Amino acid sequence: MLTTPIHVNVPYPLLKDRTGFLIELSLNPEIYLSGNVLDTIKKEEFAESCKLLKKAGLSITFHAPYLDMSPGSPDLKIRAVVLERMNQVMDMAEIAGPSAIVVHGGYDKWRFDGNMDMWLKNSLEVWPSIVRRAGKMGTRLAMENVFDDIPEPITKLLNAIDSPHFAHCFDVGHFRLFSKVTIEEWFRQLGKRMIEVHIHDNNGGRDEHLPPGEGDIDFAKFFSLIRNSTSDVIYTIEPHKEEHLRKNLEVLSKYLDLATLS
Repeated sequence: MLTTPIHVNVPYPLLKDRTGFLIELSLNPEIYLSGNVLDTIKKEEFAESCKLLKKAGLSITFHAPYLDMSPGSPDLKIRAVVLERMNQVMDMAEIAGPSAIVVHGGYDKWRFDGNMDMWLKNSLEVWPSIVRRAGKMGTRLAMENVFDDIPEPITKLLNAIDSPHFAHCFDVGHFRLFSKVTIEEWFRQLGKRMIEVHIHDNNGGRDEHLPPGEGDIDFAKFFSLIRNSTSDVIYTIEPHKEEHLRKNLEVLSKYLDLATLS
């Protein structure tokens, strides 16, 4: 038995068919809302799905759009699209009341030619109004690491906005693929600001989204660092295959039992 609530990433088009399954296993959904979904979603159906989940005692989180989202872009029109998409997400959050919303900062040293300051300046034209909306509805944004090879971009953005409603989602699989610094350094800078972790494994070559133990990530160290950094974190699994779901839960029952002993 898991002693800690688990969230599982579910694209919204699959949510209706998976609701009974989520309730049966007491799995809390992290609902992924793509741009296309945000343009076509029927709010009444969405509200009904969220009502069923909450009636069953489940908690909801969101994963905002990420493909083509570049909030730090030097192009004003690109930033305007990102702001529009994020406001659409916040409209859905007013219906669902998610405890957290995972977002992407879009910094990539190759695309931005290492100009972190330019990315940061442009990002500060997008995020403050969204963070204020999050604060008003009592939810939190969690900035996820993707191509980040160091924690400084996320650290600088969180410091610049300095809000309890703007925090960090640490994706351990992305860390394994892209980070140039140790996991201890990530936790030194951002451990106290981690409100969510994305859990999946890989062997360092591609984003395989394997169950823990099927790649080469040191999960014993990972959970030990979480235990020593924060007691308030959302654990989210991201299986890309249905057969990986139960493997995730079987392995995590060991680690999360250990992680909650304090």
